[in-house]
Amino acid sequence: MLQWCWIFLLLLLCEGSPITVQLQKNGKECVYIDITEPDCKISYYFAVQEGEYNAFEVSYELWSPDDTEHPMIYKNDEVQGQWTFAAQEPGEYALCVIGDEHPKIVDLDIVRKCVGETPKNPDPRLSHFSLDDSLASSLKDYVQAIENQLQVLERNLKMYKSRNERNCYTVNSIERRLVSFSIYAILLIPTFAILETVVIRYIMNKFRS
Repeated sequence: MLQWCWIFLLLLLCEGSPITVQLQKNGKECVYIDITEPDCKISYYFAVQEGEYNAFEVSYELWSPDDTEHPMIYKNDEVQGQWTFAAQEPGEYALCVIGDEHPKIVDLDIVRKCVGETPKNPDPRLSHFSLDDSLASSLKDYVQAIENQLQVLERNLKMYKSRNERNCYTVNSIERRLVSFSIYAILLIPTFAILETVVIRYIMNKFRS
């Protein structure tokens, strides 16, 4: 029983988490979401977590079902981004990130929120309670406000996490380069000293002869 509880909890956590993809050289990765009715809002988010040689910039596209030839949004040299918009047409929407010559690790997330959409798993314990319209409307407004604040908090935490991971990656990259430069300097100093000694001896022997 405990094992099934852990599995259920893991599924819940995965459902609300962004997808982490490895973007290969000049590769393209997309996430999709399907809208069945026009009265919906779509929120998307992406952030580059790691990039080879500190190259964090990517291009991204947002596709809508009414135009399969041209994306509704296309931007270059972006590190992270988020936006919420009203879906005008039902169908499949896609968020795609496009890489360059450096591999990267990117977090992607796209969700929908439709007016009047019922929860997938309503709590059966609430079916025994009845509320009047005014109280139900007030509770709905409170829940909506709390949900909006939680979404803003979640986005801010994701942005902070992405910025922190990029900073850590940059520091580690600089540290590795400093170690490499130190090793090169240690090897070059005696090499130049030996070459200088050899050249001076060669010149002195040539003048003596």
